[in-house]
Amino acid sequence: MKKLFLLGLALLLSGVLSAQGFTGPAVRTVMQVTTVQVAQGMAHKSRITLVGNVVQQIDRQHYIFRDSSGEMTVKISDKYWGRLTVGSNDLVEISGEVDRKRDGRLEIKVHVIRRA
Repeated sequence: MKKLFLLGLALLLSGVLSAQGFTGPAVRTVMQVTTVQVAQGMAHKSRITLVGNVVQQIDRQHYIFRDSSGEMTVKISDKYWGRLTVGSNDLVEISGEVDRKRDGRLEIKVHVIRRA
């Protein structure tokens, strides 16, 4: 009986302890907005935020993005578009990471897109 009680107590405490978590404020990482020209010199996997226009669709997930400094390819998966619909004249903010291909091509993998 005592062993069963101790086993039950241990299971109860392990559940309570594993449910603990931090409840204080979180530090939000704010990425500085940069330009296409600067992005072209950034390292693979660098986090980036750009403001400009999606001006042309290349294929299902690839688009041409343009800002005042130039153009580049961005990859935007369907799940990131959500319900957002934009035209080539609509200003958007995209955040994601630089993806350098082995052949030297560069694109931005977009994780967030929203109207600017």
